[in-house]
Amino acid sequence: MEASSAGPDRSEPAPPGDQQHRELMLLTSIFEIISNGANLTDTLQGVLDFVLSMVNSSIGWVCLHEKDGGCISFTGYKGLCFSNTEDGKASPCLVHCVCDRVRRTKEIVIVNALAKGCPLLLIEGEPEEKIVGHISVPLKTKSRLVGQLNIAFDHPGQICPADVDLLRAIGPQLAVAIENARLWDEIQNKELMLKKLLNNVVSAQEEERRRISRELHDDMGQNLTSLLLGMRVLENTDSCSKKQDLIQDLSETICGMMASIHDLALELRPPLLDELGLIPALTRYLEDCPARLGLAVDYEIVGSNGRRVSRDAEITVYRIVQESLTNVVRHAQATRASVILNQGSDALTVIIEDNGVGFDPKEIRGREDRDRHLGLFSMEERAELAGGRLTVESSPGKGASIYIEVPWEQKHAA
Repeated sequence: MEASSAGPDRSEPAPPGDQQHRELMLLTSIFEIISNGANLTDTLQGVLDFVLSMVNSSIGWVCLHEKDGGCISFTGYKGLCFSNTEDGKASPCLVHCVCDRVRRTKEIVIVNALAKGCPLLLIEGEPEEKIVGHISVPLKTKSRLVGQLNIAFDHPGQICPADVDLLRAIGPQLAVAIENARLWDEIQNKELMLKKLLNNVVSAQEEERRRISRELHDDMGQNLTSLLLGMRVLENTDSCSKKQDLIQDLSETICGMMASIHDLALELRPPLLDELGLIPALTRYLEDCPARLGLAVDYEIVGSNGRRVSRDAEITVYRIVQESLTNVVRHAQATRASVILNQGSDALTVIIEDNGVGFDPKEIRGREDRDRHLGLFSMEERAELAGGRLTVESSPGKGASIYIEVPWEQKHAA
């Protein structure tokens, strides 16, 4: 493949006045396309169609770089089919040397002769020899390369120096538009998930209130009624032995009520968490899990530096462990779970694992209507708000692992 940094030979450059007018018209039209409120894919397709008409070409494509640099996605194209891509994406090696060179140099590259067997470019229904070459324009902001605009030509001299200047001028504008669109999409998705999280929290609070109400009515209410009736019977009983039996029954009822109130208080907020901190509170909770949840939980405390994270972080980690194990019981069909608390030098790390059916985290995240997705999102958000982070690893049939890390020095999310 032959590449150069100058355009193919063509006619004399346009007069400066005409060129400036052309650039201004192009930038104005592109700005209108970008500002029409369409989504990113439609915007890029509209810009590509307009640019192709300006440079008198019918073949072009726009590829965007993912933030991690792992893949290139073909977001807009015309006159092409992509036979070696999956879901519109290709790894950089498939994009051959030109796109990879643009990615490395962040400079315009003009190819005057395509390499034979190029895996990506086929004119719709026609062999690739119909394309003589193409120009790849980097779409870059001040901080990074976000994509590439590619225009193909089918005869030498089709792209002149004036066209190169035009494409160079629109590159930064289009890059900023792409970044803004991505940020807007992220904000929209974040707001949508926050709304769903808020609804989920409200629903959870209402469900918790209903549960407490049922327990107070069904358990406490019945026990209090039983106490009242027992006291009336006791008042009207003359036999000492019967009185003794009634007093014993009433004492057992009172002890049961006290235990129920204690369990209810622990669920709402364990006193140990405030008095002694996260480690003792979690230790007590994990010891009670077989009785509370019907799940055997192995746990291990690694390290002991006497340090404590913030009070908000402690209650966050406690609730995440609580919710994770509850989810294991509800969804995982697990027989065992384990919790490891590691008091490292820089952070408190908690690892929660189970031997259940597992799941695909990406698939779960794609189902916006699933409670489990909202549960994962809720735990991630709570960890971030407490200055930490939460990651999930799982695959079908292989259980799941949740990692929570909270630094001793808190840096709260903005």
